[in-house]
Amino acid sequence: MTNLMQLHVEKHLPNLWKEGALFAFSGYDGPTESRSQFVATLGASGYSLLFHTPQRRMLTFEASQPGDVRIATGDVLLTELEDGEILAVYHSWHTLIGLAPLTFNLDLSFEKSDEGTAWTDNNQFITEATNGQGAVVLIRDRERWALAYGKQV
Repeated sequence: MTNLMQLHVEKHLPNLWKEGALFAFSGYDGPTESRSQFVATLGASGYSLLFHTPQRRMLTFEASQPGDVRIATGDVLLTELEDGEILAVYHSWHTLIGLAPLTFNLDLSFEKSDEGTAWTDNNQFITEATNGQGAVVLIRDRERWALAYGKQV
């Protein structure tokens, strides 16, 4: 791991990034909002998260090579790759934060293209539901990123 991450990774932590595993904010860490449905499952291909909001969205880390998954729990994901680490952790029920190497593209999209509009504004990637009932915004600053959910942009 790089100096950016001074994590002590125990050998007994779960380390399988497999399709369908639950990824959500823990009520241990603060108040939750289950009605928002801002809960994800691990995606089927590569390193991706499928968010189960009313209009489902995908966050994809486009890696050119496979990595070594170090931690895959319900609210923390850490994968080591040749170019650096992919880290995703829930900060609150509506916000994820993390790291990804600059060589990786992060892609935020709707699972089905007719469920809303998606656009880019500077370093912000925005998806807004067609019915105006929910927006997800991805912001990237070098290797740091944040993904936030709200009722509107």
